[in-house]
Amino acid sequence: MQPRLNNSNIQIHADAKQLPTLSKSVFEAAIFDLDGTLINSEGPYLVGLHAALTERGANLRLDEVNQLMYGRSWFDVFRAIETRLPAVFGDVRDLTDAVELQMHSKEGLEPTLIHSSVRLLSCMAKIVPVSIVSGSSRAQVLKAAATLDIIGDVDHCLGYEDYEAGKPSPSGFKEAARRMDVNASSCVVFEDSGVGVAAARRAGMFCIALARPDAAEQDLSEAHLVVRDLCDSSVLDALG
Repeated sequence: MQPRLNNSNIQIHADAKQLPTLSKSVFEAAIFDLDGTLINSEGPYLVGLHAALTERGANLRLDEVNQLMYGRSWFDVFRAIETRLPAVFGDVRDLTDAVELQMHSKEGLEPTLIHSSVRLLSCMAKIVPVSIVSGSSRAQVLKAAATLDIIGDVDHCLGYEDYEAGKPSPSGFKEAARRMDVNASSCVVFEDSGVGVAAARRAGMFCIALARPDAAEQDLSEAHLVVRDLCDSSVLDALG
């Protein structure tokens, strides 16, 4: 999920681990989720969405909001809210504008770069095609990639307009594989949410899940590998 992303609201940490140069991979392509995998944004969005709902009279617990939101596209989040609480938001744009307003009004709700994940993406891009598959709009994914200075590393940026259904549907990952002209079984996916892991497995792809200590708890048991940092040595082993 990604309402709007710009240089002023991403904090970049320069003290992250570095990866060695990768010279080969057992996979033919890599697919990265955006929010929660490359950018630590799910927490800020959760607080922002909870505040926006509360302001409009929808008094849900934080864990209930998390179930509605985590790992899903803004389009799917809007539909879930509309089903449970009709007319709280007029449309998806109204929803994302309300969340963004809450984030800008509170201290410490800026998304932050997950430096080691971005570093891995750049390393992978030197040896295989790389795509980002997100629940944001395509324009916002492209803007995020440009802001993170990885636009030259990414072959395809897919938003929710580019595939039939959001995660846990595998359609986004399958479409990325089609565009990269590789078999789904030859792709490695990097995800952070339970629905994202499920989507990757349903697509027939190898999935490495990022379980950050500061992230909301997710069921990542379907992943082939679960790590706290994508620079972990077990990731390098899995990549060949």
